Amino acid sequence: MREALSDVLNISFYKANNIFDGHLTQLSADMLHAHDAKAIHWAYINKKIYKAPYIFTKRVDLPVKDKFSNKLSYYGASAGVGVSDAVVRKIEDFGVSRIYKIPDAGSDIVENKKEQLEFRQRFENKFIVGHIGALVDRDKGQKVILKAVELLNKQNNDFVFVFFGEGEDEKVLKKISKGFENVFWMGFDSNVDSYISAFDAFVFPSRSEGMGSILIDVMQAGVPIVASRVGGIPDIIADKDNGLLIESGDYEKLASNLLDIKNNLMLRERLIKNGISESEKYSALSIAQKYFDIYERVLSE
Repeated sequence: MREALSDVLNISFYKANNIFDGHLTQLSADMLHAHDAKAIHWAYINKKIYKAPYIFTKRVDLPVKDKFSNKLSYYGASAGVGVSDAVVRKIEDFGVSRIYKIPDAGSDIVENKKEQLEFRQRFENKFIVGHIGALVDRDKGQKVILKAVELLNKQNNDFVFVFFGEGEDEKVLKKISKGFENVFWMGFDSNVDSYISAFDAFVFPSRSEGMGSILIDVMQAGVPIVASRVGGIPDIIADKDNGLLIESGDYEKLASNLLDIKNNLMLRERLIKNGISESEKYSALSIAQKYFDIYERVLSE
């Protein structure tokens, strides 16, 4: 991140090795914005020293643990932000009173037409189904995809499935897919955005998901989506409008939805058109403005 933002004016980086580190040696701030649990505790301690208000953003749809330190840190914030309705409810359940819903922004995809063409040529005359995510089945549900692959292979040989990502379940998933000639493990690729537009469909059968911001990038690229109805995904995907939703773990519905996207041109075009329209709501500028409004509100109090 330091390298990516090195040319941006008015940004400085300071290192804190733990929640107690850096408070007395760093420049004090007028306001802090914490983006993970440890940062919230750091901001609470900093507030006690410098009286600087802070807000936090929560991105996972897991409950906040009922601990004394969490109550101090979360209740001490001037405001909390959840990236989806599901995350907002988790914050509400913990008892934080001032909460806003602000989704994450989509990425500015930089496409590489040459790589896209080579990718399409590699899988010529095939219907390419893509998946991007950490290879951790308890979160991302890759085993659901592989069950759908097994089902589809019995009735259709036009599909290929490409998985981008790495993670703790990589060996297990590769073992399950052994013998599936139409499953390809691409590993981690920092340039993965270049391939999204080359997909014919994208699958995202997460078992839990705070928001699923990758879906915004996929819609922006004009690729129809099948995703699970969990966490913050329904905030982005409206079933049969800009994507197709399945219940968590329903590999049969995942398979049938992929067949529908492949065989039904009108459905595919509708999902693509409405998906592109939906993605336009998540520009970095519009999301930044929503945060800026909160900053101004908090600093004026």
